[in-house]
Formats: sequence, structure tokens, C-alpha cells
Amino acid sequence: MKSYQFKVNEYLIGGSTAIREKVDVIKLLIGTIKYISSVTLDDLHSRLENDITVIIYVNKMSRIFYCQNEKMHTVQFPFSILEEDKKLKVYYDKYELDSKITTILADIFNHQIEFNESLESMAEVYYNTMKEYEAESGIYNELCWEILLYLLSFEPGYLRYDYDLERQDPIVHPLNHLDVYYSGKNTFKIGLDKKINKDDLIDILDINTNCKFLK
Repeated sequence: MKSYQFKVNEYLIGGSTAIREKVDVIKLLIGTIKYISSVTLDDLHSRLENDITVIIYVNKMSRIFYCQNEKMHTVQFPFSILEEDKKLKVYYDKYELDSKITTILADIFNHQIEFNESLESMAEVYYNTMKEYEAESGIYNELCWEILLYLLSFEPGYLRYDYDLERQDPIVHPLNHLDVYYSGKNTFKIGLDKKINKDDLIDILDINTNCKFLK
């Protein structure tokens, strides 16, 4: 089992933990990878004043957790991660997601287009971005396209824990609950009878620990 935990502000990872659609997940992942790959492990663990706890937990499951105030968001971490030269490095297959790759991908996904509805728009944005970075051919062109398609097709497995005093309702919106999925047409809540912390949430999702039961 590998587990890395650190704290960070939202602006450092270039995205909000408010997840409404798949592209929000992708932008948050790319921003996090871009940030953690740019600093040493010592620098990563020295930012204790910041307000989001990020945990990358890799066992039989592979997930990243964003814990802030009374909310915890988690999605699949769809890459491998290694500790090398006192830094964390993230890999897709055998290729490191270096600063150039993450910068290109971040620029592509920051365009306001419907990635799942318009292949033509996506291809045009991709081509223009690769041209801007002078990477229209060669390994970067092929690799970034492959990673882009991979990110658009992977299953995020989104789950959010919420402690919501403002909108609580004992039946419809329990004070402590899990929100499963992010899409308004798919999401549903599972009420909890008590408050949980990040270790509890990891334990619920970890298939190597005892199963939890709905009552």
C-alpha cells in the first residue's frame, strides 16, 4: 500500500473541488499532478498552513481524496505514482506526466467545449494547442492524444461525504451523508448516523478492510 498526504490551496492545483461534470474531475486531477510533480517531497509536506488535505491512496483500490472543512471528495486516481529523487512522479503506462504534458492537457481542458458531444471541436482545440506548443508531431503529439482519450473514458468513481448543517433534513438531506456520482440525473444520497473523518471514508472504500453494511 502507498499513501501520500499533503495540504494545498485550491489555486495551487488550478481547480475547484466542486465537481459537477467529468471535465471538473479531469481538470482537478491534472492540476494536482502538475503541482505535486513540481515540488520536492519536503516542500510538499511543509505547506501545513493551507486548507485542503489531499491524500493519494494506492492499494488494490487507487483513489485520491480532497478533504476540506466538512466535505470530502474522492475519485479514482487513474495513473501510477512513484517516489523518485525526493519527488513524486506520476506515470501513464511507462511515460512520466512531466510539466509539458500536464501543461498541454490543462490548456486543452480549460477550453469551454463539450468534450463528449463534439469530436470536431475537441480535435480542433487539440490541434491548435499542440501547434501552440510546437508539438504537432512526435511522441508528445501521440502521447497527449492517448492520455486525453483515456481521461475522457475512465470511470471516476466519484463519491462525496458531506456534513451539511445549512440544508439538513432528517429524511431528505441528512446532516451526515454520502453523495454518490456527480451528475444531477444519477446522483443519490446515503444517510449516515454519525460524522466520519478521512480515515473512516478510506476504510469504507478500501476493499482490503471489512465491508460496511447498510441497515
